[in-house]
Amino acid sequence: MKNYMLLLFCFCYSINSSAQVSVNTEDALESYTLLEASNIFYLINNCGEVVNSWGLQGIRHHAKLLPSGKLLYINYASSTIVERNWDGTTHASYPITDDPRRRLNYEVVKMPNGNYLSVGRKTITFDELEELGWEFSIGLPTEYDVVIEYDPNLNEVVWEWSIMEHAIQETIPSGSAYGVVKDHPELLDMAAIGDYDWNTIESFMINGMDYNPELDQIALSIRKMGEVVIIDHSTTKEEVKGHTGGKHGKGGDIIYRWGDPGNYGRETEDQKKELYYQHNPKWITSGVHKGKISMYNNMLDRYFPGGTKYSSAYIIDPPMDANGFYILEGGKPYGPVEPTLKIDEETSSTWFRSDYGSGVEVLPNENIFISNATGRLMEVDATGTIHWEYQIPFANFVFRCQKYPKDYIGFMGQDLTSSGEQIPGAIADASCVILNNVDSIEKTTEFSVNYRPELTAIQIKNPAKLDYTYLLYNIEGRVLAQGSSSDLNLQINTTPFLKGMYFIALSFDQTGKKESHKIMLH
Repeated sequence: MKNYMLLLFCFCYSINSSAQVSVNTEDALESYTLLEASNIFYLINNCGEVVNSWGLQGIRHHAKLLPSGKLLYINYASSTIVERNWDGTTHASYPITDDPRRRLNYEVVKMPNGNYLSVGRKTITFDELEELGWEFSIGLPTEYDVVIEYDPNLNEVVWEWSIMEHAIQETIPSGSAYGVVKDHPELLDMAAIGDYDWNTIESFMINGMDYNPELDQIALSIRKMGEVVIIDHSTTKEEVKGHTGGKHGKGGDIIYRWGDPGNYGRETEDQKKELYYQHNPKWITSGVHKGKISMYNNMLDRYFPGGTKYSSAYIIDPPMDANGFYILEGGKPYGPVEPTLKIDEETSSTWFRSDYGSGVEVLPNENIFISNATGRLMEVDATGTIHWEYQIPFANFVFRCQKYPKDYIGFMGQDLTSSGEQIPGAIADASCVILNNVDSIEKTTEFSVNYRPELTAIQIKNPAKLDYTYLLYNIEGRVLAQGSSSDLNLQINTTPFLKGMYFIALSFDQTGKKESHKIMLH
């Protein structure tokens, strides 16, 4: 039986301020946007029409579509990792309840080995804070941040990083975390925590995370410090608790940080505080900015000349040496001095503002998707020019949204037919035109795609010598390799990749057929 994928193309040439889609140019990515409205997650096309939805309960902020087509999120109320099928049924549900003091929060990603990496928080007592040497004049938190790796096959947390095991303070010598801050840039100063909006509940407050499987590193947004930091995931379960071990030799300590060099005593005239209560650090996986990190700079508590307040989209390029270690020269802060790219009112005519939440993502066409907590979603180019804009109706607080290109492998075999309906309360743009192109994704029988461990390669056999293009994705949807071929036998080197599940998407030039294959590296 043949399966079909309906590709929806939408062109809006006029700006209609009364409609939810107010801008949609030919330079916008042909894509689908995953967003939250009234406790329902919707997938919409570029004209705002709903192609799928998932009613959710107990969700915490952000869901994402996996290459398998499953929806992944955290049920915050029950501290459960959940995968939902395209039709809304539950594919998998994993309550993480081994430690009653811990609850999952904000972010979960699926790793190539099939495990889950998630942000969490643990309760902390007054006595525990006092033992560390906490300065209570800066507040009385009740929680601290952790990152856990959960193995669903073992039903076990196999790795856990705790922020308090990598903290420092220099005001109370009797505390176990006592030390000289400027001598320890690998540790986080408890006294540097900001108290602009509140100083209870959260301590440091991690509000965003990304995982880079090629580097085996984790990027964390530490909101109340105004910094994005990177930790080494190559450590063992014991090494991560200390200060030695792992590829970088620092255990669970910080191997890179950026945003406020004053937090570790290294502010200079050229390099001062840049980040203000930021969100959503994310490694860029393709294009001219590949390997760099994007983030949303909320700019909360930053005042500009004339009283103007705005947020910014940043891209930074962390400097590394030839061995893959982040560069930190004696007495100087981590670079770069300036972001590679900054989009805001200061650098363009595009103005946006969100004090909380929000996100930035570099798209495959190298445009930048900005999702504001106000529900205003924008796709802009490097100059800040808006090419797609959508306002979520009746938005109160939207943590973050995400865009997926129309050829994202998670859409293979799914029904993306639109009924023409908008999200309840949304107004359609009458100028939007839908062009329906049906592409078959029936498997091409002459083809074979297999992992050959003895060759450390994925082998594609093409007896008919058809022209095709391929994309190799990991389980998070990151493109790891791509190209075109008509060779009889093509091999993709898998040496750089970790063991686990991968996906190959194929497109055939002559027929327009598309197909996907699951590959298990072992």
